[in-house]
Amino acid sequence: MATINQNIQRERRKLLIDATITAIAEFGLSKLTLAKIGSIAGLTAGTVNFHFKSKESLLLETLNFVSEEFDQSIAKALEKTGSKPSKRLGAIINASLDPEITEHRKMAVWHAFDSESHSRDDYQLICGKRDRENFELIFQLCEQIIRQ
Repeated sequence: MATINQNIQRERRKLLIDATITAIAEFGLSKLTLAKIGSIAGLTAGTVNFHFKSKESLLLETLNFVSEEFDQSIAKALEKTGSKPSKRLGAIINASLDPEITEHRKMAVWHAFDSESHSRDDYQLICGKRDRENFELIFQLCEQIIRQ
């Protein structure tokens, strides 16, 4: 069972990830500072450093957060859908366009990290893996639809 302190730390981390999403949308990756993130979250840069070892670790956690949120949205949509390929493809499209997923701040995060992923192996590991898996799934569904 989590202690109150662990719950507070978990909530602060979520708050800082959300503030990072906002900061990336406002400033982009190149002008992002822990002070700006802390200010958006209503915390100090020192508090940001307490919860994340570095700016880079916070950025990776933020990328993981939006990536996992997207993956969970797709998985949830597919769970609710039968096995018919056209319905599954439609579910993927609808989940990909869900307003929670496509809100402007998160789209800014995707674009910022995607533009950096070509030169950053750690970003490519996260973005590239997701892209390859989604491409493969969509490709398979399209093949199944064509064969029908």
